[in-house]
Amino acid sequence: MKMAMSKAKLAAVLCSVFALALLLGATSVWAQPPVPPPLPHAFYGTVTIGGAPAPIGTLISTQVGGVECGDYTTSVVGQYGNPAEIDYLVVQGDIETGATIDFYVNGSKADQTCPFEAGGGPTELDLTAAAPTPTPAPPSPPPAETPTPTPSPPPAETPTPTPGPPPAETPTPAPSPPPAGTPIPGDGLGVGTWAGIGAAVVAVLALGIWFIIRQR
Repeated sequence: MKMAMSKAKLAAVLCSVFALALLLGATSVWAQPPVPPPLPHAFYGTVTIGGAPAPIGTLISTQVGGVECGDYTTSVVGQYGNPAEIDYLVVQGDIETGATIDFYVNGSKADQTCPFEAGGGPTELDLTAAAPTPTPAPPSPPPAETPTPTPSPPPAETPTPTPGPPPAETPTPAPSPPPAGTPIPGDGLGVGTWAGIGAAVVAVLALGIWFIIRQR
């Protein structure tokens, strides 16, 4: 009976120790602080473009392995950074110590490079870059050729009209003979009129003869 109870106590103690170990291990993992990024590397110095001091507003950028890792815009002619004002070009990021830093001046690669050093500087580094090659203006298009005017064809000759035959003469219609009994203009009295006159004269003569005979 005592042996069974001692084994139970031993198992309970072992379980407690195991649980405590797990708890301490988890706590140590949770308590680990995040890994801080590498410290930056600071730069300053002079900057010239084509042998002349760089103007105000010149952009100085940096790359490590083709990745941008810091830039600076100048506010003084021919100078970037100012140690008196704690003003620097800061290069930072996930960069390995000794990696080569490439410098660019207004997009043109500078003649100088520098190995990265975490927490390095301020490092004085004078930068020189070639003047950018001017982009040639596109050639002017050749002047358009003036088209040669096509001569107009000569006007067609107007044909001379051929004279036609003279118009046929219209025959003068012959006057129709007047109907019988119609007085002919210009000839005086018609035949009917003369017949009437003759009959009247005969009647008057007959009446006169009759009247004379009766008087006797």
